[in-house]
Amino acid sequence: MAGCTHMLLVAATAQALSTATTTAPAAKARLRTLFAPVADAVLCDPETKAPLEKTVKFVGGPVTTYACGETGTAYGERLGTFVDLVEPKRARTASELADELRSAVFRSNAERVQMDTFRNPFVSFLYERGWRDSFKRSGFPGIDEEFVEVCEWFEPAALASDDRPSVVLDLSCGTGLMARRLAGARAASTRLIAADYSESMLLETKRRFVEADVDLELYRVDVAKLPFQTASLDAVHAGAALHCWVELEAGLAEIARALKPGGRAFFTTFLVGAMGTNRVPEQVRRQGYRFFTVEELETLMADAGFGDVDVRREDPACAVIKCTMPEEDA
Repeated sequence: MAGCTHMLLVAATAQALSTATTTAPAAKARLRTLFAPVADAVLCDPETKAPLEKTVKFVGGPVTTYACGETGTAYGERLGTFVDLVEPKRARTASELADELRSAVFRSNAERVQMDTFRNPFVSFLYERGWRDSFKRSGFPGIDEEFVEVCEWFEPAALASDDRPSVVLDLSCGTGLMARRLAGARAASTRLIAADYSESMLLETKRRFVEADVDLELYRVDVAKLPFQTASLDAVHAGAALHCWVELEAGLAEIARALKPGGRAFFTTFLVGAMGTNRVPEQVRRQGYRFFTVEELETLMADAGFGDVDVRREDPACAVIKCTMPEEDA
């Protein structure tokens, strides 16, 4: 009996070793696949527009990197909060650092106001603590009213169906007050992205996402060089933002490029007359934020490549803008 038991143990051990030997390569292959770069269907290099590949590594925890297969340029997470798709992960040369310093010193007053205001942590802290509500004096809808209209406008292109995947972008997301609401309204198959240029806004957005138990993709982007592939987005929202964009025309053209045929955009911004700006000369008004006329906004949208454009005035000085991209066969 003892000999029989011994023979059975030997046979079982041999079989186990044989199984381990044959399955180990497959297990290693699956492991390599898990950590291999994966091409992203939406993200691209902001400069070249070549697709980005996502790689996740574990260095004390998951670390995500996006890299361009064509150029090798890599972008990574910052502060454990957002992926920076403005500044690549690389050491800058002395010449590049000098150029950055010169550009910072010689910026116009308008650029200083538009670019720096919302990168101030104090402004980011105040944004949902009264700053955004103050826009109602110029006719802006409250965020909940705007959310209802955005959902109605986006429904034909996005948010509507689980069986048709879609991609929705909340651009210049601020502290994520619209993105958080869209997260609750999206279909299960909808990919929702929040993006802003301000690092401090993105930090506040992440903090509020955590509080609200919302998990969304969060990116730092430059609106004039969007890191989204051509015809990859179904809908774009940018609330109370156009007047802050230094390169507005380039930004609108980038949004039109990234939207799919039939894709939709929803914007709100200030009209001339906000904060009494219709009582000061044009050259003074343009030293800060860029406020518009209805006719100017209609021209800007058409020139960017949008098809149907509707600019609605909300007194005294708010513009609500809805645009649709032309269909392919139009």
